[in-house]
Formats: sequence, C-alpha cells, structure tokens
Amino acid sequence: MGGDRVWVRGWVLPADLPDSGADDLGPRDALHLVDASGEVDDTDVEVASLAASPDGRYVALIDLTSGEADRYGTPQAATVVVDTRTGEEVVRSTDGMGDPATDDFAALYPDVELEVRGFADGVFWIDTAEGTRTVDPADGRVAAVDPGDEPEDAPWQETVAPAPNGVDPARWLPLQRLADGTVVAVVADASGSGGAGVLATCAAGAEQCTPVPESAGRVVRLPAGSAWDAVVDLGEPRWDAAPR
Repeated sequence: MGGDRVWVRGWVLPADLPDSGADDLGPRDALHLVDASGEVDDTDVEVASLAASPDGRYVALIDLTSGEADRYGTPQAATVVVDTRTGEEVVRSTDGMGDPATDDFAALYPDVELEVRGFADGVFWIDTAEGTRTVDPADGRVAAVDPGDEPEDAPWQETVAPAPNGVDPARWLPLQRLADGTVVAVVADASGSGGAGVLATCAAGAEQCTPVPESAGRVVRLPAGSAWDAVVDLGEPRWDAAPR
C-alpha cells in the first residue's frame, strides 16, 4: 500500500474476467496499481521486489525493464523510489546492479537475490547484485552497508514475542512487530496446535491481546518487506509456514 493506491507485483485478475487463465494475466513480476474502486492500472514495468515506508509516503521497487541493456539485450536493474504524494520518482539508482558494458545480466541476476528488504531507520534497505545498499528517500543518498549492520528490530527480521497471559504458547504465532512496538500475531483455536486461527494485536507491555474477529477464516497477507512476506490462511487447520 502506498498513498491512495495499492501497488501490486504479480498477476492481477480483472473483476470482469473471472477465469481467463494464467497466460492472459501478464508476467508474474508485472507492476499494477489498484485504486479504492478496484480499478487496475497496468504498467509496462516488471519489478523484482517492492515495499512501502510505514506512512505510505514512499514506495521502493527494483525495476527490471527500463535500464540500459547489456550486449545481450537484458536491461540493467535499477532501484527506484516513488513519492506517492506527487507521483514522482525521487530516486533511480543502478548502484550495485552491475555494469552493462561488461556483465551478462541474464546470468548475473538469477544468482543473486535482488530485493527491497523494507524500511527501517529512515531508509530503504536494498539487496543488490553487489551487496546491501541503503536508500534515503528524503535526499536520494545511496550508501553501501555491511549486512551485519542491519537494525535488529527491522520489520523483515523474524518477530520473537512471548505468548501473552491466557494463550497457550503452542497456539501463538507472532508475525510482525509494528513501529510502535505492537505485535501482530495469529492465535490458533482450541482444536490443537496449529489449528485455524484469528489475527490479534498486542500492544507493547500489554498483558492481553485484542483479537480481530473479522479475520477468522480469512486469507491475509502482511505488507511487502515484513518477515512474513507470504499469504497466511487463517481458515487452514494447520498454518505451519515459516518466515522466509
């Protein structure tokens, strides 16, 4: 989510085309913008990863299609940051994405993981072909960093939180820690370990969590850039997926 629209990476099925088949949905890394009415705006860009700042002001993505081509015709990847208030790019950088004069991007990129890790300490953290970079959306500064210097409480780190009072630890699955310390978790039902569950929010220091009844039995997905960048099916009797 960013600004007044949702940025979607991957296939988008139009509302008026209930079953068109995967071949009609475009590349799996295609970028789409979806507004509040559900209207889908397809772009001509393919992205390897994307994430938004917590306030939705900025969206960072890795553009796979718009860069200078190498001698074999494969475009150079670029880190792009968009200001959702203005719709303008505030950063476009190929730092760490190889050299089109000497590299074979089709061979290079599959061997690395180009990824926008997420947003922490006022900057986006990007895994490039040549190591980790931070990108400051406020001034456009791109800097190489040691992966060991990542913030321990970054949203993409696995969340560790004890089960609150009254919740069996075997039924407790913390998913994400928000900027204010609130933990979002799944609490399984009483049918046994790994049973179907409900989302709950647990404020920092609180002894009890607040369930979100509307989430029971639903399929939810946490924002891109979190530790659980995957679909969580709260209706499944077993939810044993692990953080990436």
